[in-house]
Amino acid sequence: MEEHYDFRNTRWGMSKEDVLTSEPGKPVVQTDSQIGYFTQILEKNIYVAFIFDNKLLVSAMYALRDTRDDQNMRRL
Repeated sequence: MEEHYDFRNTRWGMSKEDVLTSEPGKPVVQTDSQIGYFTQILEKNIYVAFIFDNKLLVSAMYALRDTRDDQNMRRL
């Protein structure tokens, strides 16, 4: 039987620990309200954010990353 997921391999209401287990790699952001990862989808650099309220997953999003910004940050 196929599992139902709401976003990637997660479901709304999951704990931060469950989300951390569901994603490969180490998060680049981990706060009380957000866990974020860098990944690639269709050869595009993507930031994936998982948003928490009262320690439960309530929202998630993809954001395209501009690698020029990454290069500029390294120069600072």
